[in-house]
Amino acid sequence: MQDRTYEAAIRTPSQAGCNCGCGSEQVLNPAVTDDSTSLKKAKLLNVDLLAIDLTTCERCVPTGDTLAKALRLLKPVAAAIGIELRENRVVVRNPEEAKALALITSPTIRLNGRDIVQDVHESECESCGDLVGGDSKVDCREWHYKGQVFTSVPLPMLIETMLGAMLKIDEVPPMKPAPLEELPDNLSQYFASKKLPPTGACCCY
Repeated sequence: MQDRTYEAAIRTPSQAGCNCGCGSEQVLNPAVTDDSTSLKKAKLLNVDLLAIDLTTCERCVPTGDTLAKALRLLKPVAAAIGIELRENRVVVRNPEEAKALALITSPTIRLNGRDIVQDVHESECESCGDLVGGDSKVDCREWHYKGQVFTSVPLPMLIETMLGAMLKIDEVPPMKPAPLEELPDNLSQYFASKKLPPTGACCCY
């Protein structure tokens, strides 16, 4: 028969009986609680994608796909350090919305209100030119990263900027860009030339 003294010695502290022999359980360290009850409310990092089109544009659509992949990769990391990544996608449909959102170029990715790239580079986007029709030309954003030019945001660049924002979330407060009084010429021309949907048709993308 197994020694009862040995059996008692290997029981966990929460299972150990009271020394008085009454058989009741004894909590040796009541200050220790489940981690899930001691975690503070997660800090929020808003990840905004603003674009003039998210169904046709050959720059906006892949940028959105890359953003979705980056979020899938980084959400477990963010959760582990107490940060919630919240994605918001906005299709900017007219000049008034563009001004209110302070849209300078499309597509734009912001982290807590800040553009992930301060320098704006653009080049002709044929797919958006087709959206507006005629002979109109539309420039969309291009991304410069480590000496190369990309027509959609590169995944390593996006992951680097998102990780940096998470690590500095306590140092850099969220901001809201001030509305624009005037749009850049490129966006003004785009909205002026954009094909309008037939009367009664849905204008949603």
